Amino acid sequence: MKYIASHYNLVIHENEQSIYLYNTYSGALAKLEKRVYESINSIPFDENGIEFFEKLVSEGFVVPEQLNEFNRILLNSKKDIYGNYSSELSFVIAPTLLCNLQCIYCFEHSSCNDIMNMETGKSIVHYILSTITSDTKKVKISWFGGEPLIAFDVIKNLSKLLKDEFKERNIEYFPSMITNGTLLTEDKCKILVEECGIKKIQITIDGECETYCNMKHATKEQYYRLLENIFVATKYFVVSIRLNATKDNYYELENIAEYLKKNCLNKNNLKTYIAQVVDYSNSMDNKCFSLNEFLTKKIEFDLKEIKTISNGHLDIPKYRKNYCGALRYRNAVIGPKGELYKCEHLIGEEDKIIGDVFNGLYYNDLYLEFLNNDFKPDCRECILFPKCLGGCPIQRKQLKHEESCCITIEYLIACLKNELGIK
Repeated sequence: MKYIASHYNLVIHENEQSIYLYNTYSGALAKLEKRVYESINSIPFDENGIEFFEKLVSEGFVVPEQLNEFNRILLNSKKDIYGNYSSELSFVIAPTLLCNLQCIYCFEHSSCNDIMNMETGKSIVHYILSTITSDTKKVKISWFGGEPLIAFDVIKNLSKLLKDEFKERNIEYFPSMITNGTLLTEDKCKILVEECGIKKIQITIDGECETYCNMKHATKEQYYRLLENIFVATKYFVVSIRLNATKDNYYELENIAEYLKKNCLNKNNLKTYIAQVVDYSNSMDNKCFSLNEFLTKKIEFDLKEIKTISNGHLDIPKYRKNYCGALRYRNAVIGPKGELYKCEHLIGEEDKIIGDVFNGLYYNDLYLEFLNNDFKPDCRECILFPKCLGGCPIQRKQLKHEESCCITIEYLIACLKNELGIK
């Protein structure tokens, strides 16, 4: 059998004697003598003259000549989308689209003022149970909105039903919540933990007080109440703070992260990270970072952050079978009327509904479009394809610009050099 160098080999660093090589598909990292690197990049090459050849094959640096690496990734992706064998199911449930804040970049433009009723809630439970197979070992539920805590009683009642059903079927249940945090009182925290089983929540902060109030149309009272709620919430949950970064607020985010860590009641339960604001509403007047700009800032922020935590590592992007779990055919986003979507960014848009919990999937064109998830032509040759898979399909379809990639070569190399201790 003839072999060639993998298309997904990326040179991280080199000196006079050695090459540091990384494979974006396998995730393997190797230090090779330059003569070995040059040998595997010659066509054809003689495997007998290459040390550790079998190791290079097993780590993915060298592949059979007839192997189409791109098609292998596509097949893995399709298996992940359609496969019944997946042991994990994931659902996002929005019991209401009402919100007590109005973020200027929000993708939700729904006129729906409903709060889910229990008849719909029970139908949701039946629908979720209908998707379970003998292979299902774990179900994740993410409570979403609007602001989900506006429908607190619905969450409490549905959680009991879901917990009981999963316990009876010996299925692990992992509920979480995405909330703006302004309504997260200590009494609610106790109930969410003890009765609903929630162990993790995500809260978004857009800057210090003035910036936060402008971005979310909030009051100062809401901002300071949010901070107090976060401090208390760390007693009960792992609290993940998403710090939304724009060109205007980036330099406030480090201050916020430091302040939260200093004042929270359980520092081990507080996680902070910066995230790119995507302008789905097209109302940000070019205040959003481009991907290159954002990732440069993310490295800067993360390198400062890791000095305060024990592991001291940047997160190296991993190989993904799919861009996100929403693409798996059994996973869904469920709205307050029981309507089904494939992504939370589409919630509230009637023309994006793919079914409902009463009648099941409609198998309409939009549903199949998601599952097929075609890629841009440039993706076929991109060395980052195993890490990115073409980026977010919603961004590809909905945003005015064509930037949908989720990482850059410069960012990946920076993460790997940090791991290797190379400046």
